[in-house]
Amino acid sequence: MKTLNIVRVATTILTLFILALMASCNSGPEPNSVPEPRYDPGRTIPKYLSIETRVSGLKDETVLVTTHVYDMSTGKENTEWKRTGNGTSEKLIRESEEGNLYTIIAEAEGYSVQPESYQVRITDDDTAVITNNETGEEVSQLDFQFTPDNSSSAQTPKTTKVTPEPGGKGILGPSASFPAMTLDELITHSDAIIIGKVADILPARKGEDPRGMMPEIIYQDVIVQSERYLYGEPESEFVAIRVLGGKVGDMYFITDVDPEFTVGEEVLLFLYVPPKEFIQNVPEGIDSRSIYKVTASIPGKYEFKDDIATSYKGETTDISTVEEKIASIRGG
Repeated sequence: MKTLNIVRVATTILTLFILALMASCNSGPEPNSVPEPRYDPGRTIPKYLSIETRVSGLKDETVLVTTHVYDMSTGKENTEWKRTGNGTSEKLIRESEEGNLYTIIAEAEGYSVQPESYQVRITDDDTAVITNNETGEEVSQLDFQFTPDNSSSAQTPKTTKVTPEPGGKGILGPSASFPAMTLDELITHSDAIIIGKVADILPARKGEDPRGMMPEIIYQDVIVQSERYLYGEPESEFVAIRVLGGKVGDMYFITDVDPEFTVGEEVLLFLYVPPKEFIQNVPEGIDSRSIYKVTASIPGKYEFKDDIATSYKGETTDISTVEEKIASIRGG
């Protein structure tokens, strides 16, 4: 009987030990538990700006579209986005800071795109001003419209000529009325005479009529890269020639008071510095002292090729003759 009691006590002690051991095991962490995240107050979280981006016009939903974001303060690429097919999505610009300026372009193999680029200026931590670089209009999103390339048809060069389209609203500006100046008179009345190449035509802009004759006008700035100054003090390699006319949104301003320009053409220009009221909204990157108007309007622009200047009337003059007249009249 005594032996039986000893066995019962030992069994009880063993059972209690096993139960205690199981309890200690169950009190530990679960095998698949996830540790609590730890806050690091020294960690820097980069700033991001979200911009809605739309892609349309792709014929194949497998076409890859690459969008590049360039920081204009450094000239380096900030971000690259990739997507396939058409659609709308939110894209992020990293490390966006107030005052930063970005240029955004999109490309897809076998396609051309309109517009070619947008400008994004950060106004504060949450918002940005988005500008269509072709029209100069502020927009609410990036909207890249693709069309298949057609290698058999040449692209139309950019020009200041305004061609109204159906549905547009037109403003008829002043008609051409200019003095029939001789070459000697053009030289006499010009502040600068340059040979150069039309590098770009900036998007048309609305502005006040400095003459006060119309409620508002539309004008374009033609950027000319000067190759040689025949007369005048060069302030910059690039000059801006301001001409009346252009299209902003669905509004056209039609006039023939200024000569037409086409990107890529070589020109001989007789220029004058306009009154200060004409110099509104100086283009970015252009010295305000390098904004001109064409002397006597259309007669002040010559085509230039192989040292021969050709007037709007088709009359030709060797550049050496022009230089001799400048030396004689202006003492240069």
